[in-house]
Amino acid sequence: MKPVELLPLEAIKLGLTARTKKEAIGRMVEIASKSGKIKNIDKVKKQVLEREALASTGIGNGVAFPHTRSDFIESLVASFAILKSPLDFGAIDGKPVQIIFLLLSREENVGKQLRYLSMYSRILSDTDNQEKLLKANSEAEIFDFFNEIE
Repeated sequence: MKPVELLPLEAIKLGLTARTKKEAIGRMVEIASKSGKIKNIDKVKKQVLEREALASTGIGNGVAFPHTRSDFIESLVASFAILKSPLDFGAIDGKPVQIIFLLLSREENVGKQLRYLSMYSRILSDTDNQEKLLKANSEAEIFDFFNEIE
């Protein structure tokens, strides 16, 4: 299982603009919808926001992992973005978020969802990896980073 298997180039956005967490999550779902795997974008946005209302997915150090399980998707789908400007995500450390990884799955994919969340959490919790991603000049550079990482 490699990170890039879940994250095609079209699911990556560098310089995403958003003024609020809600707006950022909405745009992340829209980016993920380019996969063609989301049956109802509005319902999925609502589900991600409902999950986020339970507890922030801002894990600290400028990283957030919004996620949910939904019957309105066909299979596991993700998107990744570097925000143009950090924003308040209600992260556990109180720091604003600039790196967002969105993961959507169906109920029957919960095991795979947890493995991908764990993998991306390990990658994105590493400060060296964060620095490399924040210095990226293009979506292709970010894609290559995830393609090359073990």
